[in-house]
Amino acid sequence: MLKILKYAEDKGIEQGIQIGIEQGVEKGRLDEKRHLIERLLIKKFGPLPKDMQIKIQNMDDVILDILSFEILDFQSIDDLFRFMEKMAP
Repeated sequence: MLKILKYAEDKGIEQGIQIGIEQGVEKGRLDEKRHLIERLLIKKFGPLPKDMQIKIQNMDDVILDILSFEILDFQSIDDLFRFMEKMAP
């Protein structure tokens, strides 16, 4: 009986570690996407207002993907502000 419990405990720990690794990789990917978008916007418009940086840091993956495509069409930082207003929850 103790061997079964030890096996179950080991499997649970193994699964927990795997889930933790996957979540860490996903968070790292999302952070890198945010960083890249910020760099593109800075390259295009210059330094971003602090509130804009905070909004980008709080965006989810789907909105970041949309923004990454829209950046190409933005003509001014006002376009970015309009995008943020449109995407605000």
